Amino acid sequence: MLNLILRCTPTMRRWRLERFVFAWVIAGIAPSVLADTTPPTAPGNTTSTSCISVVGDACIVNDADFSLRVTAATDAGGSGLNASGYQVCRSNDVTGWGGCDVSISTSATINVTVTGSHRPAPGARRAYYFRARDNAGNWGPWNNPIYIVTTSGGDITAPNPPGNTSSPHCVSVQNGTCMVNPGDFTVQVTAATDNPGGSGINTSGYNFCRSNDTSGWGGCDATLSTTAGTSFVVSGSHRPAPGQRRAYYARVRDNAGNYSNWNAPLYVQTLPDTTPPSTVPNGVARINGTSVNGLTVNVANPSIAMTWGLATDNDAVNRYNIVVQHVATGAWTYNVSVSHPSTSATVATANLQHGAQYTVWIRAIDNAGNAGTFVSLGTFSVSIADTTPPSALPSLSATIGGTSINGLTLANTAPTVVINWGLATDNVAVSRYQVMLIHNQSGGGVYNLTVNHPGTTYTLMTSGLQDGGNYSVQVRAIDSSNNNGPLRNAGTFMVRLDTTPPSAVGSFATTLSRRDIAGQQIPWNNPAIDMSWTAATDASGIKRYLVTLERVDVAGIVNSVFYSNATFSATFASSNLIVGASYRLAIKAQDRNDLWGPVTQSGVFSIAPALSSSVNPAHELMITAVSVVDDPTRGQNCGAFTFCAMMTAMAGSQDPSDFTTNFFNLFRTTQVIGPDTVDPARHVADDVLGNWPRLGDGRLDMARSPLIPLAIVNRADLVRPGDAGEARVVYGLVDSFGRPVRLTVILEYKMSEAYLSRAQWWSEWHRLNQFPDQSSPEYLAQLQYLTDSFARTPVNGRISLGQVRTNDGLRFNSTFFWEFREFMQPAANANLVQTTVKQTPFQTSTNANQIGEWINAHEAEILAESHEISAPLQHAGNDHLIGVTIPENVSNKFAGMLFSKNTCSGCHIENNNRASDGLRPFYQLQPRQRGQETRLADFFFNVPLCGVFNPKAIPECAFPYTQNELGRRRSIFESHLGWIGFSKEDKKQVSGDSQPLLMHNPTDDEVVTLDSMTRVH
Repeated sequence: MLNLILRCTPTMRRWRLERFVFAWVIAGIAPSVLADTTPPTAPGNTTSTSCISVVGDACIVNDADFSLRVTAATDAGGSGLNASGYQVCRSNDVTGWGGCDVSISTSATINVTVTGSHRPAPGARRAYYFRARDNAGNWGPWNNPIYIVTTSGGDITAPNPPGNTSSPHCVSVQNGTCMVNPGDFTVQVTAATDNPGGSGINTSGYNFCRSNDTSGWGGCDATLSTTAGTSFVVSGSHRPAPGQRRAYYARVRDNAGNYSNWNAPLYVQTLPDTTPPSTVPNGVARINGTSVNGLTVNVANPSIAMTWGLATDNDAVNRYNIVVQHVATGAWTYNVSVSHPSTSATVATANLQHGAQYTVWIRAIDNAGNAGTFVSLGTFSVSIADTTPPSALPSLSATIGGTSINGLTLANTAPTVVINWGLATDNVAVSRYQVMLIHNQSGGGVYNLTVNHPGTTYTLMTSGLQDGGNYSVQVRAIDSSNNNGPLRNAGTFMVRLDTTPPSAVGSFATTLSRRDIAGQQIPWNNPAIDMSWTAATDASGIKRYLVTLERVDVAGIVNSVFYSNATFSATFASSNLIVGASYRLAIKAQDRNDLWGPVTQSGVFSIAPALSSSVNPAHELMITAVSVVDDPTRGQNCGAFTFCAMMTAMAGSQDPSDFTTNFFNLFRTTQVIGPDTVDPARHVADDVLGNWPRLGDGRLDMARSPLIPLAIVNRADLVRPGDAGEARVVYGLVDSFGRPVRLTVILEYKMSEAYLSRAQWWSEWHRLNQFPDQSSPEYLAQLQYLTDSFARTPVNGRISLGQVRTNDGLRFNSTFFWEFREFMQPAANANLVQTTVKQTPFQTSTNANQIGEWINAHEAEILAESHEISAPLQHAGNDHLIGVTIPENVSNKFAGMLFSKNTCSGCHIENNNRASDGLRPFYQLQPRQRGQETRLADFFFNVPLCGVFNPKAIPECAFPYTQNELGRRRSIFESHLGWIGFSKEDKKQVSGDSQPLLMHNPTDDEVVTLDSMTRVH
């Protein structure tokens, strides 16, 4: 059609075209070829001729109207640029486009004057943009703005900062920190000043800021106010939490809008809040609109609706704690928290007990966790008419993969269990069914869910079942009154992934009196055996250990005890074991999947016939048998009973030769012992060290000591706190030809309770009586166990040595001189040092009357032989024959004799005299040569002795008596054995006979009172 029109004449074409276009317009059809939809370009950057200066990117203008201009935009869309179609916009942004906050004009030219409220306030910064519109109404983009700042008469200088921040609420200042109580507090500053000629401080222009820094400016984390005066109340979240440290800064702006720098801050920390909230006011609890107080409800699940007033707190209430308490038991049946400022809540209860009373309580809790006082909202009772439970389920089955679970073992920790049951019945109505999966080892419910009646099936999708766990499926019915019907078990299945048992325990040690029980013949039928072991190992972990006492000769388990997986030592108590029977202990570990590891066994021991409390002195008190002291293994060379063995143990880290040489060299020099000066006795060192064979390097050949054993002595009669008495080994000197020399050395040890109890020490000594033949290997081994225990085993880091004493008669024949010295070891590995001689007073030519007066003052104690030398008397540094003279001012001559008898020299001179024999040598145990048995003094036997007043001269037997020392010691030891359970009768056990030995360990108060004369000797 258009082509047809264009073939007409020019005039006709113009007329026809106009008609055609007009017809389109009338028809509502816009000819798209003529529409302008292209917007113009952005104008050039906004500029101003009013700038008095430029600061950064800002044009500074006076507080007056100012001009803006742009270069013209261009338009390519055909309609042309509208010369009066520029839009001018003011944006309140300070760094970039923030939106057209104020449209100043939409019909401006490229020049515009900004007036009135469109100008920036003094000190404010504003952006001004242009955009253009073409004649078709298309708007172009915004151009790049100009930033204008009004000087307000030229004041662009910031004021001075306010004074340092402070607070009138500081309770104290600690390390530069203001400590305030919980709650609101005030921060304040001294007023700031403006620069001379400035616009002045805006008195409501103080900007307070909280910073979370602890040592310096960390940024304004929270703006508290920008329109404050010189003080501000800090409240709510702007306060530091208890224990936090926060900084509070301030700055100010002047009337021109210039802000000062921040001032020096105040660091504030809130003290812990220990003040509880107030009680909760106006609390009411209702059930079905009725107050609970005194109410009786007939359901087990009442809904309790509560209302209350708001509590108050010095800081802030955080929540309300509502408790429904069972009155009889005090248990909190329900414990609910409701956030403040709520003033109402509802607690939906369930399964409240028939016949029980419940009290509803409420209290407030603040932000610091301080709890206010509970307020009772009333007490109600529960009385439920229906107490009849539903019936048992008529049928129940559970399957996994179509197979009944009963007896099933799975290698799967997430089986799917399908459970089916028949419907139960009830006198009122069955409400639901409780379905449970129970872990049988712990008894805990792994799954506990509910299926509403009349449901009869449930598919349980399990996960995370334990390897080694044993599980049961149980179901029961529950009625509408929450009465539980009987549980019915659908069966039990096992989850087993672990098939590897634990390892054996390591290092299983079993001892009696610290000695391996293997091979022991124990003469009582209830031995308490000490055990220790190291842990077994297992991938799943060890659950426990099982120790069994097994009879060996007739196979069977006598007793068994379980121990926890954290136990690695214990004492296994037994009773009524059979004489002649053999036993052993066995241990094995069980892992967490109930698999047992291999058995580890102890050595075998047997039960021997019981011993009575009857004591054989030659076997267990004073052991002098040649078969013992000259035993080739233990009594010679460096065997267990020799001087070599004892000195080696005593020397510790020292060389035994040096230790022994140092000991005897003490005799070569003068010794100052307390008040006494003791002269050298060089002949002792000469005779001992001179008769001692040497090694090639000159050291003593310890294995060829000239001091040979005379006796091994049990002094259980010398019990002191912390020990079971003393044990001694006595040695006599021989010359190079093996002949006895007048010198004995006595090593005296404590039987320490830190190593064995009294009961253990005494019973082990008494076990020597099990072996009548003193040359038998069993007797010698038992005796060596004892000597090793008291003389060669360190206790608390050192040998239990009490003292060493020497009895020297080397000068007796030539000078009628006998001497007794005492030594002690001050510390482990230390050399021996000489010390005072106990129970022997230091005598001088001037203190004789003083000694006599002491004897008279302590006459009763002396006659009872319970005395101890005390002030003003002092102990002597040594004791010898010529030094024991009892003064003539002693009123009771018999008391004087007993005092003399209890000194070393008095004992040794008097107790070796028979009334008819006259003077004998001064040894309780006579030195001997190998092959001869040691001779004991008459002191030990029931023979007449002569007590004299002045041992220097014995004109007559003033006080004849008998000592019978071995008999006395035997009586005391038998009393000790009675304390620990040995029978006085010589009753023999036969197979099946039960004679328990209690092994009671006596206290210090229970032991027999000792004869004081034997406290030293």
